[in-house]
Amino acid sequence: MTKLKHTLYTYVFGLLACIFCCTTAHAQRLSVTTDRDKILLGEQVMLELRLEDVNPRTSDIKEWFVIPDTANHIEVLQRQAIDTVDIGGSNTYVQRIVFTSFDSGRWQLPPFSVTVIDKATGKANVFNRPDLYIDVLPVDVSQLKDYHEMKDIAVVQVKSYTWIIIGAVAIGLLIIWLLWKFVIKKMLAKPKKAVPAAVKGDALQTALQQLAQLKTERPDTPAAVKAWFIRLDDTCRNYTAQTALPRALQLTTDELMVALQAKLANTQLRTDFYQLLRLCDAVKFAKYVPDYAQQQQAVDTAVDCIRQTDQTLKSQQTTTATAHVN
Repeated sequence: MTKLKHTLYTYVFGLLACIFCCTTAHAQRLSVTTDRDKILLGEQVMLELRLEDVNPRTSDIKEWFVIPDTANHIEVLQRQAIDTVDIGGSNTYVQRIVFTSFDSGRWQLPPFSVTVIDKATGKANVFNRPDLYIDVLPVDVSQLKDYHEMKDIAVVQVKSYTWIIIGAVAIGLLIIWLLWKFVIKKMLAKPKKAVPAAVKGDALQTALQQLAQLKTERPDTPAAVKAWFIRLDDTCRNYTAQTALPRALQLTTDELMVALQAKLANTQLRTDFYQLLRLCDAVKFAKYVPDYAQQQQAVDTAVDCIRQTDQTLKSQQTTTATAHVN
């Protein structure tokens, strides 16, 4: 009888221990969702990455999701910070990413994964994203009214302007001759006065003043935000054109970064400047509307980039001058 009770107690305690372990052990769960699966060209999609039930005492995240900026016709516009929520001793990690596409078709999101390491065994558990597709539709113009009306061919009577052209050329030549005889020759005949060298405007101070003005403004409509970012982009490009690259206003963002490689050796500086200009492009061409905090951060980034660029260029000029002297 005593042996039977002992066996029964052992079985009950073992069963309770198993139940306790099953209720306290949580398997990590991966959730990848989008707020829509069909968009028009340039519209935005919110991608949510959620990893749940990660016990920080027993598990560790080795590698978070790595999604390229541009892949498979999809362009990332914004990456929010990773939020961590503690629920009953287990962490839930959430990150939201905004992306868009400018090519019509059905596109699959690029592959990405997250790796969780078991601290006790060192075993790696890799979670791959499920298959996700985005349908990008062209803009529907079927409802637009015809604004190029077909008209009959009109008969046009050709008039001869030969004598008018000859008369205009003759009058122009006469004016040029009179200017040369009575104005230009007299100006050239006068003794030249010493003209002080023109002082080039301080591009740095001009750019910083314009950025300070932008920082005081708070646009509250999509159109105003777009105009605000256009001014920010123009300020950065004008400064670059005056100090480092005269063709900066005519180049695309990618072409500008390639051209600046020879001028700016600092990789991090070029990366920050590139991300700032890409944000301006997204606002101008992709209908992206950043909030007020992002606008302020964009101005601060522009100020840092311009100041660092000025220091880099001055350092390069000093090094070049020293080399010439030696």
